[in-house]
Amino acid sequence: MVGQMETTDASLALADHYLELDRFGDALRALDDARGDALHDPRYWWLRARAELGVGQPWKCIKAAQSGLALDPDDTDLLTVLAFGWLRMGEPDQAEKQLVRTVELEPWSPQRRANLALVLAEMKRFPEAMDMVTSALELDPSSSVALGIRAQIAVMSGHGNADRFVDEALAEDPGDDLAHALRGHLALRDKRFSDAAQAFDAAAHIDPADAAHAANARETRLLMHPLLAPVRPIWRFGRQQSYIVFLALFIGFRAAGLDWIAGICGVIWLVLVVLSRLGPRYLRWREGRKYGGF
Repeated sequence: MVGQMETTDASLALADHYLELDRFGDALRALDDARGDALHDPRYWWLRARAELGVGQPWKCIKAAQSGLALDPDDTDLLTVLAFGWLRMGEPDQAEKQLVRTVELEPWSPQRRANLALVLAEMKRFPEAMDMVTSALELDPSSSVALGIRAQIAVMSGHGNADRFVDEALAEDPGDDLAHALRGHLALRDKRFSDAAQAFDAAAHIDPADAAHAANARETRLLMHPLLAPVRPIWRFGRQQSYIVFLALFIGFRAAGLDWIAGICGVIWLVLVVLSRLGPRYLRWREGRKYGGF
């Protein structure tokens, strides 16, 4: 019996180790090697639910979490992973229900409140989400989880303090890849392409397994390509505003009898429009050929 328990404990510890490394398939294989008595341990089902979610099987995650909750209905870790399984399945109402229960069971936990805030934000209930994450930070002002989720909510909702909240999240945890990515999105929104590229590169360096970070880093590096230098000022100023300026110049030069200058303005505008539309497509096509994408 002792030997079986040691084997089970070793399998669960190995699975936990693999999950820390985001090696979800290996974690599932380690759990498959656990003995039958592991099925009576809620921790086994928590680890399996996390691994199933990691390999993109949210329905299996839900089933595993429910199996664990049948053993311990008040296990907040199982309730949390069940909630994120439901969220991945596109059922935020079910996710909210589970996370409300975790807050009831652990009202002192900033992480439980922050998780609930994130789901509320996914449901576009931004004022409630911000109130919830604020209450989490009142419990622990240095909670990196709560600071990171507050930054997410602020970016999602267009909050006026989004930049400050992202900076505070990074000050608490400089290794937070998501906070770096959020900084990149804010920079991209403001057409600060160089800053965005640096932020997405940092996120991809911290978590190279995250395909979204890598894709964002590639896209912003593409936007910084010298070929697109002539159109970046137009992107920053705004296409419509730039069009109005060029149109005003065209009309002004025509009215002054300087038709040849007006013609040059018109040609420049057409070239910039074509470059703005086709330049990024060409660079993406070339990038795809470079890495065997076509």
